[in-house]
Amino acid sequence: MKKALEKSVLLRESPEAFDYSNAIISFDACVLLDVYRIGIPQRERFFEAIKRDSEKIKIVEQAILEFGNRRDVVIAQQIRLCNKIKGVIDKSNKEMDTSIRDNFNKKRELPHDSENDYKNVVAALETMKSNISSQMEELAKEYKNADILSKLNNFLQDKVLDSYVFDGEEQKKAEEKLKNKAAPGYKDYEEDDKKFGDYIIWKQLLKECKAEQKSLIFVTQDTKEDYWELLGDLRTGPRKYLRQEFRDEVPGKSLYFLELEKYLQLSEKIARGDASFTFDDLYNWDNFKILKVEEESSAPAVKAKNPPQSETKASAKSELKAEKEGAV
Repeated sequence: MKKALEKSVLLRESPEAFDYSNAIISFDACVLLDVYRIGIPQRERFFEAIKRDSEKIKIVEQAILEFGNRRDVVIAQQIRLCNKIKGVIDKSNKEMDTSIRDNFNKKRELPHDSENDYKNVVAALETMKSNISSQMEELAKEYKNADILSKLNNFLQDKVLDSYVFDGEEQKKAEEKLKNKAAPGYKDYEEDDKKFGDYIIWKQLLKECKAEQKSLIFVTQDTKEDYWELLGDLRTGPRKYLRQEFRDEVPGKSLYFLELEKYLQLSEKIARGDASFTFDDLYNWDNFKILKVEEESSAPAVKAKNPPQSETKASAKSELKAEKEGAV
């Protein structure tokens, strides 16, 4: 019964068995591009983390190619966004000043400390604007000096794996899996310029973990359902078919997906000497309890089915329509 239940439900790896010391750590292109999106303090935390974890890190060449193709676009987008936010802050300050100053003439209608509160709000917004300005200046310099790129290159230049052999036979396998929504990348399958990117990254990391008999910690900012099990907006770990494929290819080892901030927190936690982990350390499971099968149970096996959300929504609409027509 235990084996049947484990096969149908495919429980997530226990956090107590989190294999950080004997794992390959890899980043997708989204994480590398987010180095330009995140604030300066978080960026420094990222560089400190990859320095600590240097011996564990391996990057798929496909992720580097995608990063290089989109880097300039992302920098330009961030500069425009920073400039837009500065404009919003300036407008908000002006509108607040006009509105609140008018009311300061009606002292009896306002608490005595309202003016101090207002000044604190303005100061906070000015601090935010100053931080955004610093971010803009650094990004603008990046076009000319490429300091951030140089720093990335210094950390990762010897961590890039050899090119993945993606020949005609492998492409046929990829086509079949993506059409059947059984591999990462099926959400991008209609986009010719990136349809095989996620598939190649996944397959090469799988191959590397199998060769070295190591677990995988994959840090990704890709939030789509072809990677993650979703409960509403909650990402609860790798998709079942990915966990199953990993266990088949690398028996006894574990697969973990982490968002960037979770990875930074974990790396910092381990650096402090704390090696105890919970599901909340790995994923955002604040309001969920995880059931772990310890021994054989007499409870009936539950067949877990997690179709893509788009299919679930389509099915629900179809049933609703049929019910209205009296067919159900």
